[in-house]
Amino acid sequence: MLKILLSLLTFISLMGCLESTTRNAGPLNDWRLSCSPDAGSVRQVSGGWDFSTGNNNRVGGIFDQRAEIVSDNFPINRAGDYLFTTTIAMTSPVNREFSIFSIHDGRRGCAPPMQLFVQPDGRMYVASAIKTGAGQSCIDQQLGGISPDRILRNGTEQDLRILVQFDGAGGFGLTVWLDGEVQITGRYRPPSDPNALVTDRFFFKHGVYSRTVFDYLLQSRGMQVVRVLNDA
Repeated sequence: MLKILLSLLTFISLMGCLESTTRNAGPLNDWRLSCSPDAGSVRQVSGGWDFSTGNNNRVGGIFDQRAEIVSDNFPINRAGDYLFTTTIAMTSPVNREFSIFSIHDGRRGCAPPMQLFVQPDGRMYVASAIKTGAGQSCIDQQLGGISPDRILRNGTEQDLRILVQFDGAGGFGLTVWLDGEVQITGRYRPPSDPNALVTDRFFFKHGVYSRTVFDYLLQSRGMQVVRVLNDA
């Protein structure tokens, strides 16, 4: 009961803050198609985006399916709190794992700093990695735990919110909500390894990215990114 109450209070506090202190998120709210998706697999429609079955047309890697959009770049040395919000409706006859949102820095061969996956059972987790060299030289990690609630695959509309709190030093805090309930919290810390990849930018990705190709339709409506300002 205490966990539910704290989750509700956090959500209400954040929503109240948003009503009075939001600003346009600049580059994180400017979106385009990512990595040359199959024709028709990513469609901008009235009120949002539709993502559907399509091949990953980027050479290399182990993920065969991709239908994503990508934001413009955000300087890694800029601090600020940014909230990604959308109403999703996933429809699929099969229960396959897929990524639905990520914070990337342009690396190849490893997971990005943050990648939100939906498991076959619908629960979510956040994968992350430190890239320590060429190719697949990676230190894999997980940010936070596994969500208690599930993303459905029967076309039900669900509210997805992701708060990213950039610290201006290459790291960020993370909170994921589903239908108003906190699901995952975690923190990405920049690598201390002198051989690790050091980048100068972050950007967001949204859509479906998966190891296998499967039939689905993901509808994303009212999607936006806003900057959350602190009144204090």
